Amino acid sequence: MTGETNRDEERDAAPSDALAHFWKAAHELLAAARVVIDAADGLVDEQMRTKPEAQPRVRRIDVDER
Repeated sequence: MTGETNRDEERDAAPSDALAHFWKAAHELLAAARVVIDAADGLVDEQMRTKPEAQPRVRRIDVDER
């Protein structure tokens, strides 16, 4: 009976271990994504501060002028 009990406990523990592993991996993935997003945000901020004034992309057209 002890052998069957151990197998049952192992079978019940396996999904729990797999789920714990999944959550840990998901947490690490989100932490890595946060680092990438923060780095990109810092780069964009730096580029916005050092960007020279550019000409506007939209040119006004006076349709009444002929």
